[in-house]
Amino acid sequence: MLLFVTILSSSEFGSVSSTTLNTTNGDQQILFLIKSELSDPLRALASWSNESTTFCQWQGVRCNNQTRVTTLDLDSLQLTGPLSPYIANLTFLQTINLPGNHFFGRISLDFGQLSRLQYLNLSSNSLEGEIPAMLFSSPSLISIDLSKNNFKGDIPSLGNNPLPQLLHVSLKRNNLTGTIPKSIGNISSLTYLDLSENLVKGRIPVNLGIHSNLQHLDLSLNYLLGDVPNSLYNITSLSYLDLSYNELNGQIPSTIGYTLPNIQTLNLGVNTFTGPVPTSLSNASSLVKLVLTANSLDGEVPHNIGLLHNLSYLDLSWNNLESGDWSFLSSLSNCKKLRFLNLNGNNLTGSLPSTVGNLTTELEILLMGKNNISGSIPYEIGNLVNLTALYFDRNLLTGIVPPTIGSLRNLQTLQLSTNMLYRSNPIFCWKPDTTESALVNGKPVNWYDTHNYWKLQKFA
Repeated sequence: MLLFVTILSSSEFGSVSSTTLNTTNGDQQILFLIKSELSDPLRALASWSNESTTFCQWQGVRCNNQTRVTTLDLDSLQLTGPLSPYIANLTFLQTINLPGNHFFGRISLDFGQLSRLQYLNLSSNSLEGEIPAMLFSSPSLISIDLSKNNFKGDIPSLGNNPLPQLLHVSLKRNNLTGTIPKSIGNISSLTYLDLSENLVKGRIPVNLGIHSNLQHLDLSLNYLLGDVPNSLYNITSLSYLDLSYNELNGQIPSTIGYTLPNIQTLNLGVNTFTGPVPTSLSNASSLVKLVLTANSLDGEVPHNIGLLHNLSYLDLSWNNLESGDWSFLSSLSNCKKLRFLNLNGNNLTGSLPSTVGNLTTELEILLMGKNNISGSIPYEIGNLVNLTALYFDRNLLTGIVPPTIGSLRNLQTLQLSTNMLYRSNPIFCWKPDTTESALVNGKPVNWYDTHNYWKLQKFA
């Protein structure tokens, strides 16, 4: 039931009775009550005073034509205090936007009686306790964001009540436990769901992907296990899918590039997926970020991966992938937006082809450490003028370090340890040292070497 206060006496706030709480004047008195519980170091609520203009013009307050409060917007004002249950007495509220403050305590069950509520954002506070299922009872609800708090307990059984307009749910970075409720799959209107960074376990419900209009789905950093339901890979509307840092297994479907035609970010890293990287991914032409790191994938890096012309971030590290004839590297030269390429910790073998120098000059990070690459480092590596990090450590490389590395003016981290390389006089001189720094073109470079430290200096 809603809170009603019989009398509050204060020189600033005056008095309020239960007969006025559901009137225009009552809305003003409720705002005074809310303010009275808060610490306001920035004086953001200075306008909340009997001496100021109509309360509908107060900081963060908006009203309808009947002078009833419809919006409470106090975003990032460093307000400190309990999340006032009096807010639930503002019965015409459509928007509650209180992120980035220091609200603490529990959410009152009375919030569930705000039948007109459409937008609720309490993210980035210090709220705790269980999330009341009643919060999801308003048929008008469009968006709810409770991320970055300290909520615990199970995820509420969303979808048991009709929520025909609900589009956005974020419960990210809490301490929620239990399993993903199957009832979420009943919300066909949902386009955004983020349950990441919790303690959720169990399997992903099959019906989460049935009749779904999801565009953004993030279940990362939980304890989910088992196969990913095929229905999830068939959500054609998905543009963002992150299932990383779980205990998921099975193979990535060979048809994924066809069934997720609109995918832009795909992150399946740090699980136990097996099998090859599907060649059909080349058909996901909108793909910008692909992360499959730290699984048990095998086979060759797809030779057609360069068809992903929008790709800017590719991480295939820490698998068992093979280089084949290195045609994938030539293919990647077609990815003109590529900035990050990580192939560390695989089974790449043979000589690194000179086509590495044909990769886009937009490339900033190139990581190929801990493989079985042999031969010399191609001189063409110097074409990648925007590199800030270059890793070839723990391979079978021989010969000189090409002097063209000296043209990498943006280089900050260079890792060549545990190879059989020698100095490239007269551009560089090498000498044993115990430092972790180096100079390239006279600029300091972070230098990591787990066996022998070398100091790289440009000749004067």
